Amino acid sequence: MVSARSHYGPFSAAAAVDEAARARGYAIVSATLAHEDEASLTDALDAFLAQGVDGVVVIAPQQRAHEALRTVSIHVPFISLQWPDTPGDRAVAFDQREGARLATRHLIELGHSRIVHVAGPQDWNEAEERMRGYLEEMSARDLPTSPPVLGDWTADTGYELGTKLLGGKEFTAVFASNDQMALGLMHAAADLGLHVPRDLSIVGFDDIPEAKHFAPPLTTVRQDFAQLGASAIERLIADIEGRVEPAPTEFAAPQLIVRASTDAPR
Repeated sequence: MVSARSHYGPFSAAAAVDEAARARGYAIVSATLAHEDEASLTDALDAFLAQGVDGVVVIAPQQRAHEALRTVSIHVPFISLQWPDTPGDRAVAFDQREGARLATRHLIELGHSRIVHVAGPQDWNEAEERMRGYLEEMSARDLPTSPPVLGDWTADTGYELGTKLLGGKEFTAVFASNDQMALGLMHAAADLGLHVPRDLSIVGFDDIPEAKHFAPPLTTVRQDFAQLGASAIERLIADIEGRVEPAPTEFAAPQLIVRASTDAPR
């Protein structure tokens, strides 16, 4: 069961879960929530149970979907992606905060001290955790922070924010909460006559397949969705088969991928 399937993270997570389940001999029945509320979640669960499913994987990164998940009764084994505080510790998730700290730390170690964060939508857990990671790393290095700039995951918004931020920029680097917004920022920088990374270093998050083909190739944080899907399915099948009690939340470690969009400030 997936909300926001059109976005890279939920889509990739759903594909990874599907592949891992099929590799274990399980068929997948999927549903995309039209709305992230209790009624939509309950309707989807009722439809699944009517088909006799053995277990449920919930991919719902928005806060309202998570709140709905906490209120409904699920009478089969289930596991949630993204939300570590899912009832019963039934979750696997990427360590979003550590990924953001890796991105921010990379910029700091290059010599940047004035770093802006372009965040994702505040009702998304990933956006909130990445913002916290940025703030924690800046605070740990005793560096000043400015309020994160809120985006909506899209390259169009990255471009729009970039044209506003970069016109009178007082910073040397940007950590964007996803690669699409980083792409928009790169476009804005080029239109304003700024060179990446000579005039501005940019780091993204997700390592979408196109990131290595950006101009310049994008430094970003990679999430191993295949690992996430396999871990989720392994825990769910163990619960279905009654082999073990559900383990505590598992965190998949992100990886910093350094490319040509970052350099020391000049």
